[in-house]
Amino acid sequence: MKHINSWIGKTLAFVLCVSMLAGVAAAASAASNSEIDFSQTGSITLSLETGDGSLVSGGTVTLYAVATLYLDDGDMAYAYTEAFSGCEATLDASDTSLPAALAAYAAAGALAGTSAQVSDLGTVCFEDLALGLYLLVQTEA
Repeated sequence: MKHINSWIGKTLAFVLCVSMLAGVAAAASAASNSEIDFSQTGSITLSLETGDGSLVSGGTVTLYAVATLYLDDGDMAYAYTEAFSGCEATLDASDTSLPAALAAYAAAGALAGTSAQVSDLGTVCFEDLALGLYLLVQTEA
C-alpha cells in the first residue's frame, strides 16, 4: 500500500467518526428515537484513493468499536465500549481532535480491534456492526 500521510489518516478517521454519527442520526430522524431498532446492524466500506483518484491497494485497516448508541430520556447518546471506558476524550463529532485521541488511546492500550486486508480494488468492508461509533485506523501500509 502506498504511504498515506499521518494527517490524511487522521482526517480519514475523523470523517469516519462523523459519518457514523451522521448515519445513525439520519436513520433515527426518519422515525422517532423511541422507534430505533437496536437489533439492526450495518456495515462500513472504506475506499482508499490517492489525491488523483488512483486506488490504493494492500495493507491492513483495523476497526475499533468506540461507543454504543443508547437512548437517554428519548435522546440519542453514546457510551464508550468497555475497551474505551478509560478514554477521557468527549464524544463530540465536531471536535477535530477526537479521532487522534481515540487512535492514541487504542495504541497506548494495545486494544484489540478487527483487522481486514485492503483489496486490490482499494476497498475494505466490515459487516454486521451494531449501531454505534467506530474508528478505522490504517495499521499496515
